[in-house]
Amino acid sequence: MNVQAGPAELGIVLLIGMAILLSIATLVLWVYSLIHAIQNDRLDSTMKLVWVLLIILVSPIGSILYFIIGRNPTGSSSGQYSNGPYGGSGYPPNDYQNH
Repeated sequence: MNVQAGPAELGIVLLIGMAILLSIATLVLWVYSLIHAIQNDRLDSTMKLVWVLLIILVSPIGSILYFIIGRNPTGSSSGQYSNGPYGGSGYPPNDYQNH
């Protein structure tokens, strides 16, 4: 018995495969954003709770919103000292020059 798959069967298999890949990618994004929100030191405990609930209840949109809005609440993305009291150089001051 020789069974050959036609274009319709191959299309269904491709569609199922893409759905599985998309589901796995969504799960990975969800878990990563949840862990990142819990461990994010820039968020206080109330904002962590809000983001964790948003990520859990409105997945995957909550995960995407977290990475767009909530991951960096100070607005600084270029480093710890970029908008701080050190003039925006990206480096802490060199106290050894003054001694």
